[in-house]
Amino acid sequence: MAMKPDSTIQCPCGSGSDYGDCCERIHLNHSGATTAEELMRSRYSAYALGNVDFLVQSHHPRTRSKKLKREVSEWIQEVEFEFLEVLETEPDSVTFLVGFQTPTGQSQIRQEHSRFLKEKGLWYYLDSDLD
Repeated sequence: MAMKPDSTIQCPCGSGSDYGDCCERIHLNHSGATTAEELMRSRYSAYALGNVDFLVQSHHPRTRSKKLKREVSEWIQEVEFEFLEVLETEPDSVTFLVGFQTPTGQSQIRQEHSRFLKEKGLWYYLDSDLD
């Protein structure tokens, strides 16, 4: 598990708020995400901060593979996340850009359309399409 970040750092999700006033509350209590966009932003912050447990927990059990935790851990160790830009938000999906740097130092931008499902009061990540 990653070290607990300082609550006063700027939140990696790009909201402009301190982490403690933004995604940290969702990382500490999954039910804090009230929209698909809030969950998506908190998942991006979890990637940026190395919070593998939250990423696994917020992934819908129906689409959660047995090797998800290992795959997420490896991905987080390989890249450095640089930015998140939300392009479009629907009630159960979000289209966004993610900027990251590869292990070789190459900057890349990925566009993704992610789908979410609210079940028993909790938002979960289902799956995504990469553009």
